[in-house]
Amino acid sequence: MILSRNSNKTYTNIYTSVLDVFAFFYFLATGNVYTNLNTTTTNLLTLQIIAIQELYRGNYEKAYKLYVKIMTINNKSSLEKGVFYYPISNYYYVLTMLLTNTPEALKKIASLSKCKSASKNYISCLNSCYFLVAPFKQFFCDKVDIIMREQYLLECYNRNSAIFKLSKMIYQRLGTLTENKKNVSEEPRWAYLRNEMQVAKNSEEAAELERKFGGKSLFHSLKFTEPWKMRLESLIQSNISATTADKDMSENMLIYLLRYSTIVPILKRKLKNGNWSVGKELSISKLKALDIAELDKTDHKLITEICAWDYSLDINDYLHLLTGCDHVYIMLNNTMQPVSIHEEKPCLIIDKTKWYL
Repeated sequence: MILSRNSNKTYTNIYTSVLDVFAFFYFLATGNVYTNLNTTTTNLLTLQIIAIQELYRGNYEKAYKLYVKIMTINNKSSLEKGVFYYPISNYYYVLTMLLTNTPEALKKIASLSKCKSASKNYISCLNSCYFLVAPFKQFFCDKVDIIMREQYLLECYNRNSAIFKLSKMIYQRLGTLTENKKNVSEEPRWAYLRNEMQVAKNSEEAAELERKFGGKSLFHSLKFTEPWKMRLESLIQSNISATTADKDMSENMLIYLLRYSTIVPILKRKLKNGNWSVGKELSISKLKALDIAELDKTDHKLITEICAWDYSLDINDYLHLLTGCDHVYIMLNNTMQPVSIHEEKPCLIIDKTKWYL
């Protein structure tokens, strides 16, 4: 695919050359771009360089769209669909989904974890992406304690020491492995690893890495509840669920997620194990056509007030209709948190000083 950042024209090329492989790993190793991304023929690997750069710059939605396109290209030439051959590609793919932070993006992590080459039964192979995908899926999607046997991680080390260091960093921060004293001889040489692991020798090197990649460590920018707090919250929630299970016999649950400047309706369904599904985002047309017994007065009022030509629910236009609603949420630390919408009269505060109001 030839992709110019200054042009809307694209040309498909699903194949990669030796130079493409070199350019991709040269970028990871040094932080420098070997080729001109504005004019070069971009494909599975060179397009990833652009996506990773956008990711570091904080353009998560743009990186998400790029990775969706990259996975489509990958599926046309890969032996297994839905997973990249190089483990590091899966690492940045998962981070993109987490930083995009939508139910649809989290589903892609779950889909990736089901691939054969991302399962623990595939660890004897050169591909060791299991150690990069599994902890993220268990911690952020399933919200359970991470299951990991250290000998599995050692197998990863025997195959790919760079991926071992990356995996070890993930497992340590997510509360599975204890922190070990740093050993200078074990510090990584790859530029992307030094940036992600935050092991720069000094502030000058850290600034240089940030300049080359476009930002600081993506992994350490993830905000989430500490593992011990999450376990405590899980215990409290399980107790609450146990006492209210008989009272709540609903099979569906409509919630509203406040995302940026829009209100996103999400329909959750009760699973066989009693838990709620991740949920599916509803379009305006599907929301207006929704016919379930669990809709309350607030839901009916909002649906009735939706303008026929609107394709999304703008917060400025519809938030007031959710006043007093008990199923409104925001995304905080990769977890949906309930919020209360209430109405207050505007007030004006004037501070008088010696020279001006």
